Amino acid sequence: MTGQSYEEDLLADVPVRIGDHVFADLADDLHDQGQYRILLVADENTYQACGRQVAKTLNEVGLALKEVILLNQPWVTADEASIIQVLQALDGQEHLVIAVGSGTITDIVRYVAYQTRLPFISIPTAASVDAYTSFNAAVTLRQVKYSVPAKTARTVYAHLPTLCAAPHRLTASGFSDMVAKYTALVDWELAHLLTGDAYSDIVAQQAWEAVQACASHAKAIQLAEPQGIATLFDGLSISGGCMVVMKSSRPAAGAEHSLAHYWEMYHQIHHLPKSLHGEKTGIASVIVARLYEKLRCLSLQEAAQRLENFHLPDPQGEATRLRAFLGPTAEILIANQPSFIGKMREKFPQVKANLLAHWDIVQAIASKVPSPEEITALLETAGALSDPDKIHVPVTEVEQALENAMYIRDRLTILELNQMLRLIPIK
Repeated sequence: MTGQSYEEDLLADVPVRIGDHVFADLADDLHDQGQYRILLVADENTYQACGRQVAKTLNEVGLALKEVILLNQPWVTADEASIIQVLQALDGQEHLVIAVGSGTITDIVRYVAYQTRLPFISIPTAASVDAYTSFNAAVTLRQVKYSVPAKTARTVYAHLPTLCAAPHRLTASGFSDMVAKYTALVDWELAHLLTGDAYSDIVAQQAWEAVQACASHAKAIQLAEPQGIATLFDGLSISGGCMVVMKSSRPAAGAEHSLAHYWEMYHQIHHLPKSLHGEKTGIASVIVARLYEKLRCLSLQEAAQRLENFHLPDPQGEATRLRAFLGPTAEILIANQPSFIGKMREKFPQVKANLLAHWDIVQAIASKVPSPEEITALLETAGALSDPDKIHVPVTEVEQALENAMYIRDRLTILELNQMLRLIPIK
């Protein structure tokens, strides 16, 4: 797909309006369209943040709407219970659905909209995720987190004062998720080189520039200054748009997201404290940057010797270890035959040959990842977390994830190369 012209299409399908008066714009737009049946979905916090204001503004122009407020216990989760609650509120009727919230509310609504073929509008309450312009939803079904097909928003109305007033933790989470694109984009480029995965230079450049813009506004984002928050939200929107263009999460999610999803599954299964998605991906990006640092230190001769000594692991042994950590949930992952359990075994000779034949290019691609210290400094400047302990992930769980997270998704990342090249030996 390299070389196709994506510049005009990148966000064309998801108009994003950001400013101080977007609620009035929304009311005028819906009034002009003659919208007669509206369902507003929020949780207790997002309704207080701006949901009540949205409802009031729509009522003032004569628009009636129904509201469903999802209960925090203490977190709203994009799971079966929340999805059913929204479906029940629709009661089989056609509605325009308005999602007032951040990533979780948006994922619930976009998934319901996809299943019911209803339009939805996104009203973000924090610059916390890149989900607002995405076409996928992260939903938890039977305790397993999936990235599933969902509907893109008809329009995103981002109220800048609401975004600036959001809890700092949510904003920092959004910044962390943008920083994670440093490693995701390099994983994507390496997978293209080594396995021929679909790739676009133009989309990758769009995403990279968005990351750089956010990085340059790290302090302004920490201070919740309007320009910084607007830049962050724009970057998150571009990231979501990149996924829409590629019909894949590849431009936004690599090894760091696999590590984060592994921790999420492990913590849910074992009833451990939760943390925000972006917090986990940002922290994981520091760990992944360490892997890339190790890769850059290898010579071609060392790489060739390590590849010669590497033997594909026994699929049954890998499956047994997954079951030990994830219990019955592991069966869902194993059934997909990801990575060395199945599909990657067929690609291994190709990956090995391309690694050695294009070692200089591999090194050049790896050099694009900032050092772990640089990523840590960026996160700290924006007031974001960088230490796994802060999200209740001890060293043992980091090691578990480095060994097992490659089985979360069927895609080549630095996690497979870590096994093949022993970048950070697993105990």
